[in-house]
Amino acid sequence: MNIQNGKVEVELHEKVAYLLIQHSKQNHNAPLFSTPGQKGLHHSMPSLASTVRPAAMKAVVITTPGDPQVLQVQEVENPEIGDDEVLIRVEAAAINQADTPYPGLECSGIIEAVGKAVVRWKVGDQVCALLSGGGYAEKVAAPAGLVLPVPSGVSLKDAAGIPEVACTVWSSVFMMSRLSAGETFLVHGGSSGIGIFAIQIAKHIGARVFVTAGNEEKLAVCKDLGADVCINYKTEDFVARVKEETGGKGTAYFQRNINSLNVDGRLFIIGFQGGTVAEVNLSGLLARRLTVQAAGLRNRSLENKAVIVSEVEKNVWPAIMAGKVKTVVYKYFPLTDAAEAHLLMESGKHFGKILLIP
Repeated sequence: MNIQNGKVEVELHEKVAYLLIQHSKQNHNAPLFSTPGQKGLHHSMPSLASTVRPAAMKAVVITTPGDPQVLQVQEVENPEIGDDEVLIRVEAAAINQADTPYPGLECSGIIEAVGKAVVRWKVGDQVCALLSGGGYAEKVAAPAGLVLPVPSGVSLKDAAGIPEVACTVWSSVFMMSRLSAGETFLVHGGSSGIGIFAIQIAKHIGARVFVTAGNEEKLAVCKDLGADVCINYKTEDFVARVKEETGGKGTAYFQRNINSLNVDGRLFIIGFQGGTVAEVNLSGLLARRLTVQAAGLRNRSLENKAVIVSEVEKNVWPAIMAGKVKTVVYKYFPLTDAAEAHLLMESGKHFGKILLIP
């Protein structure tokens, strides 16, 4: 994502999961989904506590290393909550490109139990939550500081698709890169879940929003959500179009993003579409005082995530409740069809969020 007085650009890619799957096929030692003994998710899932009650629940497990077809529903032990956690009966879980290899980074549901140190939440509260994984299940334990109330005007089911995108966009675009009213914001992959959210919240704060997408149907969705300039990256040079639209203010893909920035511009990277190695001419960074930043949510500390969640509730929730930011759900799948849902995501044919329903 780039931000500057003249423009902002976001690296939001629609086919990150697809490229990871391709990579896993080329590197047989690095499967997309892995099993115990390898770095990856096992049957108990990382967000479920290590001590469990004997009762069982249904959850998506990884049956063998491989592609999304290895995701299957099985019975696993219920999670035990810690003193600072809540137990959520999951109403829905959202699929994200960052879900590989730890599925289930956000969910919504009803609190069934609270830890001894939890003050804010009580049994029966309808909530959504940011998770470290494990959301593809009937129940999940979540740190109390990463739980949010379901915003008024949003169904309990659809609220599952809010926490991850809201926290990703707010932490990167606003908390780190400080997008403000009057700046121009370019979102790559504007029809993705993150892209759709980014368009709306950026328009809400008064930015001018440019988007790229791969077909006219997706661009139409972006336009309906408020995007000012919509660019088909398959038929147009986004750098040339941005410079044309901004009066000239605005090679390899990474270098082209650098070229599109104005003085004091910011490039923020939250995903990789064309690989992790890039060549760049640094003279432009020096001459135009450019900043390149990168961050994700998964590797942040629990304390840092809780700060982000608090900021999202304070700054984003009012916009959602006022109808300025809407959830866009492309399709619902039963939990048993998790593999099919992931295949849809990697196909890139969807726009907005894909939800799993236990």
